[in-house]
Amino acid sequence: MDEVIEGRKYIRVEPSDPNRCTSIAINGDQCVFQAAKDPRDDTRFTEKCHLHGHFAAARLKKEAKKLYFVDKYRARIDRLSDPETGTNLDEELGILRMMLEEVLNKYSDIELITQSGQVTAIIRDIRDTLVANKKLKSAMGELLDRGTMNRLCDQLLLVMSKYVPTDKLDLVSASVAEAIATAVANRMGD
Repeated sequence: MDEVIEGRKYIRVEPSDPNRCTSIAINGDQCVFQAAKDPRDDTRFTEKCHLHGHFAAARLKKEAKKLYFVDKYRARIDRLSDPETGTNLDEELGILRMMLEEVLNKYSDIELITQSGQVTAIIRDIRDTLVANKKLKSAMGELLDRGTMNRLCDQLLLVMSKYVPTDKLDLVSASVAEAIATAVANRMGD
């Protein structure tokens, strides 16, 4: 006797049928339905009927996809957030950047026009988070303003002038200035 479950026809088979589903039913007995045909070879059968094989495969596929996205997002957040400070705003900034990237990748160029409000909102959130992050870091003493940086450089040059001959001082100060400029440029590029 055949049964229809969720629009799919299931064929009930004899207990000795070699093409019987190998899954164990809720009652503890072996499933009574015929195994599904192998999609790669229509003359062969799989080990499971559509009821057991489809849901198990769908569940495994869904779990694998969920784990993939968790790993993907964790990796993206780690890459987009600032690893040097570890503040919550850095991670939030990474998440916002990732969200913007996902939205931009999700839609075609024409669809992006209709989603411009969403894109603009995310960009505003990124800007606001950047401003708040800068204020937070400044309050925590993690940022040096231009005046503090100039005083630091003056102090460094004063110390170096005690130990470096005058004819080499210009060369050393230029090298220090170049190193600072490179460090700032690299930091700005992050």
